[in-house]
Amino acid sequence: MAKAPKLPSYEEAVKASKKKVEPKKEKLFTKDEEEKIDDLLRRSESDKNRERGITIAFRVSCDERDRIYKRIALSGKKVREFMRDAVLNAPIKAVATRKVVLECKSELERIAEELERLNQNESIPERTLYNLDLVLNILSGATEHT
Repeated sequence: MAKAPKLPSYEEAVKASKKKVEPKKEKLFTKDEEEKIDDLLRRSESDKNRERGITIAFRVSCDERDRIYKRIALSGKKVREFMRDAVLNAPIKAVATRKVVLECKSELERIAEELERLNQNESIPERTLYNLDLVLNILSGATEHT
């Protein structure tokens, strides 16, 4: 015959109910995964203090990649320096499509608003001058191609 389980006395039951029993925490991630998450969080914190915390990526073919890296090697620059310089300082060759014209129009409207605001003899912000020059280059490039 099987033995009956031993039940706690009244005093033992009261003591047990007064003890705070923490439920078992199930781990959602393995230790490796937790370390990777912590590392990513640390990186995102360090990115907040960077001057250049934004990443821009695009896809290319294998042949294009090889040609790009050959140019980078011949330039003597680091990849990020070469890419930044190539994108920011390259001439803009625009075709006067409806989309380009509308984008230039909206940018000119923003610049006009800024210039009206600055009509109080304040200096023009460098970003506004840059945007104005950019639109001018796009429009002059677009008129050359038409």
